Amino acid sequence: MTGIKQAERRLLSAIAEGHIPHACFISCADYDMAEVLCKKAAALYCTGTADSSRLAHTADCIIPSNYKADTIRTEIIAELANSSFSGGRRAVLLINAHTIQENVQNLLLKSIEEPPQNTLFLLTGNPAGLLPTIRSRCATVLCGTPSAEEVAAELVNMGADSREAALYAAQGVTLSQAKLLWQSEDHGALRKASQDVLTELLSGKLPFDRQQAVASLDGARFMLSFMRDVLTFHEQGIINENPDRTDDIRTISSRFTTGRINGIIEWLASAMERLDTNASAAGTFTRLFTEITEEFIHND
Repeated sequence: MTGIKQAERRLLSAIAEGHIPHACFISCADYDMAEVLCKKAAALYCTGTADSSRLAHTADCIIPSNYKADTIRTEIIAELANSSFSGGRRAVLLINAHTIQENVQNLLLKSIEEPPQNTLFLLTGNPAGLLPTIRSRCATVLCGTPSAEEVAAELVNMGADSREAALYAAQGVTLSQAKLLWQSEDHGALRKASQDVLTELLSGKLPFDRQQAVASLDGARFMLSFMRDVLTFHEQGIINENPDRTDDIRTISSRFTTGRINGIIEWLASAMERLDTNASAAGTFTRLFTEITEEFIHND
C-alpha cells in the first residue's frame, strides 16, 4: 500500500495531466487524511491549484449538506443537470460515503456512472460500506496508513508548531485523534487517565473505581495504542506511539509473554468493535477489566 504523499502525488499528477477517471474512491485508514487529499484533488480539478482553501470561493465544488435522499436529489442530481457556475469543471465530494444509506447510494449510481462532462466524483470512507455497483464505478486510490510524519505535517498546516505536531501525531496516530489531542485538554486528560488505569490493572491493582471515567471508545483506543507499544518494545525494543510512557511500557513488557500481550490487544480490539456499534461503554469496560484481571493477574 502506498503512503499518503505517494498517493497524493499520483492523484494530483493524474488530474493535472488530464488522465483522471470520472470517479475516484480514496481508500485510507485515516478518514481525516483521506478528506484532506480529497479536497486538494477537488481544488486542483476545479481551480487549477491544489489549495483546498480555494474551495470556499468556488461554486463548482459540490459538497452536500447531508446525505438525506431529498438533499442528494436537490444538491447533486438537480445541480448537475445545470451548467457549471463558471462553465468549467465541477467536483462532487462524498466524504465518508460509507455512511450514505443504500437507497440513497442507489440514487447516486447513475450520476456516478454517467456524470456530465468535466465532472469528477471524489469519495472517501470505508469501501465495505459502499454498494458493489458504486465501488465498481470508481478508480481506487490506495493510501494505506499515514506515517506520524505525514500526520504531523498536516497539524503544522493547521497551525501547530513542529514540536507539538510531532508529539501529538505520535500519541494520536490518526489525524482526527492527533488534532483532538492538540486542541482539547480534556482529550489529553482522557489519554493519560486511560493509560494510567491500564498500567495499574496490568500491574496487579484493581482500579475499578476509575473505570467509568475512561469507559469510552477513545479510552479503549488509547489503551490499544499503549499495548501496541508494549508489543513492539517486547519484540523490537521500539516505542512508536507513546514515548512519554516509556517507563510504564518497559515494566509491562517485562511482565508478559508475546502471547499474553497479543491476547490483551485482541480484547481491546474486540471492545472497540463493540463500542463502535453503540454497545454499553460501562458493560464493555466491565467485561474487559474482568477478562484481564481473571486471565492475566489471578492466573499468574
